[in-house]
Amino acid sequence: MVSEAYTLAHTRGHHNTAFCQADAEALPFGPHVCDLITSKLAFHYFPHPQMALAEMVRVTTPEARVVLIDRVSPEDPKQRAYQNRLEKLRTPNKTYVYSTSQLVAALQDVGLVVDAQAQYAEVMRVDDWLQAAGVDGATGHTLLTLLTAAGDPAGL
Repeated sequence: MVSEAYTLAHTRGHHNTAFCQADAEALPFGPHVCDLITSKLAFHYFPHPQMALAEMVRVTTPEARVVLIDRVSPEDPKQRAYQNRLEKLRTPNKTYVYSTSQLVAALQDVGLVVDAQAQYAEVMRVDDWLQAAGVDGATGHTLLTLLTAAGDPAGL
């Protein structure tokens, strides 16, 4: 992904960019040097998300933008817990899928101002959703059972 981003940026004439893969809790930049930080579909894997956000703030200039794109879970605590149970079964290295209000609060807790939000629903067949994560047969069966039990407690 990093090499593709670099190639795309340079193809489009953007030569003042840098791309790297790094530990979100220890970014390899000095303070206040980045104009833009993006995190796409990674936040729910961070073991210490507040540390990662604080690190993003550390490296950004005061005028910078931090763009966070991630999956969200329901606002209802019971639905959120059920969805996170499903997510953890499907992809064990996920730590937690936050609700929109939890994400906004986390951003605000480190001093960021949320000036725009957008959401979209990604429609995916269950078989494709399971296959995308490489779920084995037994886990897939368990997930299908949980998804169809009790009228979809996760609200999916």
